[in-house]
Amino acid sequence: MSGSHKDEDRPAPRQLGDYLLMEQIAEDDDSRTYRARQISVDRAVILVLIKSRLEPSGETAERFLADVRAKAAIEHAGIGSVYEAVHEGADLYWTRELLPGTPFSQLHIEGRQFAPVPIVRFLRQVGGAMAHLWEREIATLP
Repeated sequence: MSGSHKDEDRPAPRQLGDYLLMEQIAEDDDSRTYRARQISVDRAVILVLIKSRLEPSGETAERFLADVRAKAAIEHAGIGSVYEAVHEGADLYWTRELLPGTPFSQLHIEGRQFAPVPIVRFLRQVGGAMAHLWEREIATLP
């Protein structure tokens, strides 16, 4: 017998263009965010899929592309780079760099606790990234 029962029960990853959607990691009113793999270059990425189904020249598509262009213009070590935006048929999605590290949700599940010094370092990095955006008058979500 090849593979485990766990592998047999797992649905095959969905493919969207050059990407295999591996795991949904977030969802809000407008989008679903996935951990994905870009097939052509074999790299892990974050893929954000816009939920609305669109007309090819719709206003939502224009706003979407303008928003991704603004994200792509940001260059900061603590902010993941945008790789591409795709408007393919009725699908709109963009991909970005998957930064290394363990997600906060996983750290919480593991019950990990941190000493004050690493927390201060982390807050300094986040503060530096936010200051970078503020100084350049780049709007952000709260």
